[in-house]
Amino acid sequence: MKKRNTYKACQPDRRLFFKLGLGSLFVTTFTSVAAALKFLTPPIQYETSQVFEAGKIKDFNSGKVKNMQMGEKKISLIKEHNKLYALVRTCTHMGCIPNFNASENAFVCPCHGSKFDIQGNVLRGPAPEPLYRASLSVNKKGRVEVNTAIVENHVTLRDSKPFALDV
Repeated sequence: MKKRNTYKACQPDRRLFFKLGLGSLFVTTFTSVAAALKFLTPPIQYETSQVFEAGKIKDFNSGKVKNMQMGEKKISLIKEHNKLYALVRTCTHMGCIPNFNASENAFVCPCHGSKFDIQGNVLRGPAPEPLYRASLSVNKKGRVEVNTAIVENHVTLRDSKPFALDV
C-alpha cells in the first residue's frame, strides 16, 4: 500500500509564492505613492474673508454705536467728532467680549469688569491695553469696508488712516 502525503495541501508552491510576492509588492508601491502624494499636497485651511461691507457712511449716526459680527469677531462701528472707526470688541485682558452700556457710554467686559470708553481706551482695569481698531476703507460703491485682519491699538496710530476715516 502506498503512503499518501497528507501535508501537500499545506505546502505552498511556486505560483502561490509568486502571487503573494507580487501582491505585497503592489500594496507596498501603492502605499508609498499615496504617502508621497499626501506629502506633496500642502495642508491648506480655507478661512472666511475678514473683509466685509458695513454700509454707507451716511448710515452711521454721530455718537451712536452700531454693533456687527463677522465670523467670530464682534465689531462696533462708531462715528464721533467727524471720524468713523471700528472697535474690535475683544477684551485685551482675557479675550472676553465687552458689551456697550449706553447709560455709561462705555464698553464693559462681563468677565473681570474692565471698562473702555467709546474710543476704546481703558477706563478701568484689569485690561492692560485699549481695544483694537480694525482697518476701514471706502470701496468703489461708496460703502465702508471693515478689514478685521489689520488691527491697531497704539493711541497715536489708531487715530489716523486706515483705522479712522474722516467723514
